[in-house]
Amino acid sequence: MKTDEACTRRGMWCASEMKRQRNELDEVTVTLRALDMFCKQLQLHLSHNIDEVTVTLAVKGTPHGFAVSSGFASYTTISNSLMSTYTKAGQFDGPLLIFETLCYTDIVSWNTILLGFRTSEGALNFALRMNFNGVVFYPVTYTTILAFCADHEDFLFGLQLHSLIFKSGLDGEVFVGNVLISMYSRLRRLIEARSVFDEMANEDLVSWNAKLSGYSQEGNHGLEAIFGFIEMVGEGMGLDHVSFTSAVSACGHEMNLELGKQIHGLTIKSGYGSHVSVCNVLISTYSKCEVTEDAKLVFQCMNDHNIVSWTTMISINEEDVISLFNEMRLDGV
Repeated sequence: MKTDEACTRRGMWCASEMKRQRNELDEVTVTLRALDMFCKQLQLHLSHNIDEVTVTLAVKGTPHGFAVSSGFASYTTISNSLMSTYTKAGQFDGPLLIFETLCYTDIVSWNTILLGFRTSEGALNFALRMNFNGVVFYPVTYTTILAFCADHEDFLFGLQLHSLIFKSGLDGEVFVGNVLISMYSRLRRLIEARSVFDEMANEDLVSWNAKLSGYSQEGNHGLEAIFGFIEMVGEGMGLDHVSFTSAVSACGHEMNLELGKQIHGLTIKSGYGSHVSVCNVLISTYSKCEVTEDAKLVFQCMNDHNIVSWTTMISINEEDVISLFNEMRLDGV
């Protein structure tokens, strides 16, 4: 008995120590150590000490067969862990089978399956099934479904979800509001996107960027994007590559070369002067404003180029098409 208790205490200490060191270990190392501890318990004939928590932790190392044969798979937390492990590995048939055989499901079970869908149609149909079964949606449930609505371009479904979010009192959650803004923006419903933004009590960088991206993607809303960027700077909000990409793109839509140059200077001061996506938009903007020399200079100052960088340069250098194409091939693009 003392040996059993000592082993149990040792296992608890190891789990605590692994948690402390988790930031210093990669996922493979953590998995191997968890499996090693699990196997030692079996070798020492301590299976009577293996409980639901132990199997849940060890299942991340894939002892699925043991979980099933021992009966532990009937525990919802263990099945949830199994489903999560499979979905993260890109396997979805297994989690679906496990889910359909569960006697009891909780919100984690439903959300795990929802996150595993690769198509919007399948995810939205599953969301309807969740609602039909009376599952209470959590914030992560709403944000996941809203993202699928944007991909599926299903405005009506998204609008109904927005209504449910409002009724459930989750409209005050910042990350829920951010996903709503992104969804409406991608569906070109900019009035609704702006309404969500204006009603938010606390906006963060993602909120501002979602609004800017929506305006800059629509060619006839460049001014709104520019004013939004200026307001963002005035609020002292930190800027990132998404902010700069949207603002520069808006300058291109409005053919506002002067402001585009000012924002270019700000990108350099902020450390984003060589960021690939920012530079690509700068090249495009200078090209639209017929300042090709500045566009070429931006290209030359870039540390890395992608297919967008090269194709944009090729489009504005008709006389050097062959030369640029060969350079692109040498660059491995």
